[in-house]
Amino acid sequence: MPDITMCNGVGCSMADTCYRHTATPNTNQSYFHVEPLSNDGSCDFYQPDRVESKNNWWEIFGKWIRSTSNHTAGDLISWLENNYNIPEDKEK
Repeated sequence: MPDITMCNGVGCSMADTCYRHTATPNTNQSYFHVEPLSNDGSCDFYQPDRVESKNNWWEIFGKWIRSTSNHTAGDLISWLENNYNIPEDKEK
């Protein structure tokens, strides 16, 4: 049972890769009344689907590119740590 507000994904290009859309809902699951898309098609509530293979780095990188307008190395590292539990490199 996901302890999140889920999304129907209507009109969202990221729905197939978003946990808020792909998770198996509970019988009493909460959903957004309206999809939380910005005018530019981005979503502040995008939650990468954690089911997929963590070894497919190109797929993961593509999800990051589509999920944010900030494209710096620091933002990528932070996004990976937060969404894929990838530990920070301690030998920087």
